[in-house]
Amino acid sequence: MSFSQEPFRANTLNPNEPIGEEDLAYFRQRMKNHAFQEIMRLFVECAEKDGLTRSNIASKLGKDKSQITRMFAGPTNWTIDTLSDLSLALGYEANVVFENLNEDPRHNFSHPLTEPYSSSVVMNSDQKLETFETFTQDTVEVSING
Repeated sequence: MSFSQEPFRANTLNPNEPIGEEDLAYFRQRMKNHAFQEIMRLFVECAEKDGLTRSNIASKLGKDKSQITRMFAGPTNWTIDTLSDLSLALGYEANVVFENLNEDPRHNFSHPLTEPYSSSVVMNSDQKLETFETFTQDTVEVSING
């Protein structure tokens, strides 16, 4: 299998061209993935360090534990309010960073199918954390400050 080094999502970089639906969908999902990965990273960190559980988060936010479980199941369509609430429950505040696609070549020569998935976190039936990690070349563009 061969891959060419065509500029990735080139029309998103051209100010004179409209952004296609496929590109909009790609970058929306990419942002959801980054936010999800960062929240899960912090959750694992807080769980290991302080014993934080999904039940604790649910209690802090006045939500049912099943809602938190659904939120942590995968990168869903979180609102900014949801991201803020989850980060606050973890003891952090979200800080959004914007990167110029023209100045960062890693965005121009990548494809989601050539980059492995990041990490997954699950709670087993004993409420113990299990972390499965693989490698990725992405950096998180949504960071959480504490």
